[in-house]
Amino acid sequence: MKRLTCLVAIFLLAGCSHETSWEDRDYAEDMDVAQTVFDNGRMAQAEFKYREAFKRAFLVNDPQAIHDAGFNLATSQVRQNHVKDALKTIDRTLSALENRQFAQRDDLHLIKAAALYRQKHYQASMREARWAQSSSDRATADEAVAFVGYNAAVLKDDATLSATIQTLSHADKMRNRANLLELQTLSDLAHHQWLQALGKAQTLVVYRRENDDYLAMRRALELQVQAYNGSGQWQDAQRVRQQIKDSVAQEKNGR
Repeated sequence: MKRLTCLVAIFLLAGCSHETSWEDRDYAEDMDVAQTVFDNGRMAQAEFKYREAFKRAFLVNDPQAIHDAGFNLATSQVRQNHVKDALKTIDRTLSALENRQFAQRDDLHLIKAAALYRQKHYQASMREARWAQSSSDRATADEAVAFVGYNAAVLKDDATLSATIQTLSHADKMRNRANLLELQTLSDLAHHQWLQALGKAQTLVVYRRENDDYLAMRRALELQVQAYNGSGQWQDAQRVRQQIKDSVAQEKNGR
């Protein structure tokens, strides 16, 4: 069965390619088309095709297909900030996999952590992230570490935030560079190190933009606003706020 390219960067969630010796043809076609439009940043189209594949997976009663299509459908929903829909997809997928005694579920808990984080349910997101942190898949585990850190920052748990920074500092540098940089920025802001935070946030904007993750890009811009405000640069903060508004407005109006 088919999934996307490996997990990278918070809110740029995707899966890892996997194929079995057998695939339902209609399911495979839906998944292939969905991946193509997902890779092109067409999340609404990707969501539609992943939903079709998800339905087909239940029809053919293939647990791997249910897992992969459910994971990718939820991913496309989270990327569009369709959080309630994503949580419904995740819970249905988890229930179906438990019923079929399919053990691979850590990555679904990671997606759930992302969705709950966006709903500002930080304690619940932390629990899901810690579950996923035990994954045998290194990319999933690293991403979960980042989520633990993001929640810790909001909850003002400086010890846990510092621990996640330390952990990711020793992980794959390229794969985790955006997550690590955002955690470091949050730590700088928590310690009122405004100029250091500003420099990191500016670089983070570039990383998120390059990954076509515009929600995360706007979050990085918001960190710039905090840094500018902290250092008393009110006009610069207002300038960046307008950039965020422009991005949101264009997204609402369509690409």
